[in-house]
Amino acid sequence: MESKEKEILELSVRQFQYQMSQTLANGVNAIHSRVKLAVEDAPDNLPDPEALNGILENHRKAPGSTPIAAVPNSPTDRMYDMLTQIQLLESYIAILTAYCIYNEHPEPYDITDGTQAMEFIQAEAKWKNYVLTGGIVKKLQAYLPLGEAVAYSMKKTVTNADIHAELLSALFGGFGFTKAVMTELDSILTNVASTLKGISLKFEKINQTMNHLISYYYFETVPGTGGGEGQPPAMYQVVNRLFFLKINQKSWKVTIMKSSVSHFSFDANYFDSKAVMNSSMVGEDKQLISDSIKRLTKKDTAAINKLVDVKPIKQDPIPA
Repeated sequence: MESKEKEILELSVRQFQYQMSQTLANGVNAIHSRVKLAVEDAPDNLPDPEALNGILENHRKAPGSTPIAAVPNSPTDRMYDMLTQIQLLESYIAILTAYCIYNEHPEPYDITDGTQAMEFIQAEAKWKNYVLTGGIVKKLQAYLPLGEAVAYSMKKTVTNADIHAELLSALFGGFGFTKAVMTELDSILTNVASTLKGISLKFEKINQTMNHLISYYYFETVPGTGGGEGQPPAMYQVVNRLFFLKINQKSWKVTIMKSSVSHFSFDANYFDSKAVMNSSMVGEDKQLISDSIKRLTKKDTAAINKLVDVKPIKQDPIPA
């Protein structure tokens, strides 16, 4: 992260903290008066609800990230509660990302323009990654303490027909998913690719990559539980895997073509990091975050969830 980008992220955090402090000051969430927010004066250039909602709308039209959540086939009440927390956490991340995008580029991106659409996609992927991994959003570090990212590279000769299977195998092969789950994931990737294909994206530089962030939340059995010998009944925690993809420009262009016959080299680099969601802390701040986001966007929970667009798949908890 460059110094200018660090300044933008720090400003965005101050702006959001200010809005949260105003939520508390207005008595919207008096039960959370324990939250201490040392922000006295309004930071400069606060985006208005129209600007924030415009950025969130652009995410649906030209997504630079894809949040996915595994929903168990028979979720318990506690699981339902944690699924709500996942949605709230992604809304929180989306708003902070929108602040960063606005502070870097106050003029709205025109998604109908291929060059600006590409700039928006790159900006969203970059800023969401920085929000999650930059170490500046302290609250988010507590909610979702991501470990150090591990770098991987992928270089394979493939056909257009099997590229999704190869990519999914690289990212999710270690999960032991059934064919049905992999089919659901493939459908999500296909829909994202189709959305981007419809924009006629234009790369500005010959070495520019197509960047995309995949955030996957799933349930995992808490180690030491499960009802085995000497163990208490199974307890579950939410785990997040974050994949930041950088796909070679030529590989991307060939990938979205209709041909399924010719072979081509698919080149990509990606970074993989993991965190266990601190459900207790998210639960404690749940109402404050929710009320603050509603105050910022002037939208209800259902409308915000639609904009953030977390994709569900059916997948039961996996062993730790």
